[in-house]
Amino acid sequence: MAQSAEKPNRQQRKRLPLRRKVLYAFLASTVIPLVFVVLVEVGLRLAGYGYPTDFFVDGPNGDYFSNRDFGQRYFPKSVARQPDFARVPLTKSEDAFRVFVLGGSAAEGYPDASYGFSRVLSVMLQEAYPNRAIEVVNCGMSAINSHVVREIAKDCMPLDPDLLVVYMGNNEVVGPYGPGTVFHQFSASLALIRGSAWVRTTRIGQLLNSLSEVKWRDAEWEGMAMFVENRIHPQDARLTQVYDYFGENLTDICRFGYSQNVPVIVCTVGSNLRNSPPFATMHRPGWTSQDQANWDTVYKAAVAAEAEEEYDSAIADYEKALQLDEDFAELHFRLGRCYWALGRYEDAQLAYTRARECDALRFRADTQINEVIRGVAAEHTNEGVHLLDVVAMFGSDEWSPHGVAGEELFHEHVHMNFTGNYAIAQGLFDLVSSKILPGEEMAEDAELTLEQCAERLALTAWNQQLIRANLCLMMDVPPFTYQLDHTEDFTHRIAVWKEFEDNHLMESAADAVGSYTWAIEKTPDDWMLKRRFAELLGVLEDYRAAGRYVTEILQLFPQVPEFQQWQRENIEALLRQASDHVADGQADLAAVKFRSAIDLAEECHFEDVAAPLQKRLRLYEQSGSRRYLDVLNRRKSTVSPSQSD
Repeated sequence: MAQSAEKPNRQQRKRLPLRRKVLYAFLASTVIPLVFVVLVEVGLRLAGYGYPTDFFVDGPNGDYFSNRDFGQRYFPKSVARQPDFARVPLTKSEDAFRVFVLGGSAAEGYPDASYGFSRVLSVMLQEAYPNRAIEVVNCGMSAINSHVVREIAKDCMPLDPDLLVVYMGNNEVVGPYGPGTVFHQFSASLALIRGSAWVRTTRIGQLLNSLSEVKWRDAEWEGMAMFVENRIHPQDARLTQVYDYFGENLTDICRFGYSQNVPVIVCTVGSNLRNSPPFATMHRPGWTSQDQANWDTVYKAAVAAEAEEEYDSAIADYEKALQLDEDFAELHFRLGRCYWALGRYEDAQLAYTRARECDALRFRADTQINEVIRGVAAEHTNEGVHLLDVVAMFGSDEWSPHGVAGEELFHEHVHMNFTGNYAIAQGLFDLVSSKILPGEEMAEDAELTLEQCAERLALTAWNQQLIRANLCLMMDVPPFTYQLDHTEDFTHRIAVWKEFEDNHLMESAADAVGSYTWAIEKTPDDWMLKRRFAELLGVLEDYRAAGRYVTEILQLFPQVPEFQQWQRENIEALLRQASDHVADGQADLAAVKFRSAIDLAEECHFEDVAAPLQKRLRLYEQSGSRRYLDVLNRRKSTVSPSQSD
């Protein structure tokens, strides 16, 4: 009987209460995997795997520097875009006015950030407020859209901004997570997009992402040509979500600002209407062979009439074609040209705008994007959000012939030339002086003219030609080659560049020296001026002077490999010059160049270079020119960056 009584008690002890079972199941399914994930994450970080994902990272002396690895969070590593070099002092002075400029390549100032609107705004503010320490930080990056800019804006807020300037909207379709991108699949959920971006801030996420990027491992950045197969019809339903996402991201950026009492200026986004034909055209959905046959009849007749400058007849035929397909982008652009030729400028403006709206490669902010910008600004006016309507400004007779924006303001489709950048900077300056700093005392005659800003930034004929050369390289590949009349336009650009190169290039380089010298004397703390001047001096083979400016840049950016390598190349060039002087029997000149190389190495604390060169100089002084030439021929092993790693 005793044994039978014990049996139920044992069975009772074996049974676990339901609550304990639930607890064990919870631990097994959540807590234990979470602990494992945390341990893996910590282990990867301790092992030094991965990269920082904030836009700004700590640097020497505690200052903040733009993170050159930031783009890997949104692009495959092999083609990741990088922000330009930027430095924000850790300690903000009491008289500082700190501005962050946010956006894509147009905000950055492509093709040369030295002359973007952030730079023009900076010199304008410095002139107007001499008692203020003006800090305009350019956070623009090529190929990014509002999903990325939102995160950059968030990272700017701990750095105590006084103003955010937002100029974005061109890349909403082709940028990260857009329906026309090649990097990340478009998602119907904004939460999933933000979640995906957040996962890449973890080392585990970066590891998994690197494993999924095998196809990109040997890829190279090809610019806009990478997106040519991802065409989007103007009736594509995904565009509605693009506008919604853009509005939410822009609203968040404004909220980041007004939640910390930081004013925000949001800008509508201009584009070249008159001189930038659509990149790609698509017929409407359901297009049939019979539709094509009917189209060919009227469209070819219209094109022929336009070619003969019979514009009324061409317009009549183009309007017939519109009845067959009202979304054909090239048709609208051709109509715009005909209206323009007849002096019907308002009709031309509408047609050019419609051509942009129907462009199947959507590299330009469209009307709806700009309406979203205006709506967000209006909704948050009372919270310190201000609107600069760049589209309206560019569409005025002050800046564009008959109010239709074109080559007077743009290099190509969206990137402003210096006039366009000056116009935006002037608009921003007016808002800052009237809305942001209304009580501040301003210098008399403070507003600089376009010519004065160009002088302050050393925009010389030499620099303008470099920009033209850059643009010619960019525009010799798709999708620019798809544009209407591309051959004629490109041939003209090349001819202008070639004529200057043959007859004026080096003369303009020599003339630019005086402009840079004056500009640096005016603003001696402008490291970007020194950067461009050092490049120019290198072209003129004055490597000692170039190296002097690179030394000053390295004092601000001591950990930037690109600048370190640049200085090593200057040292190498001086050694080559010394070797040439030895070969010519000019021993004294050789010694000067050799000592200059040593000076640069010592200024930059390149001990691996300076010490061997000092030894070689002593050998030269002891054994003469022939021995000196022998040791110089081994110079590469001394200056090579690998020796300093």
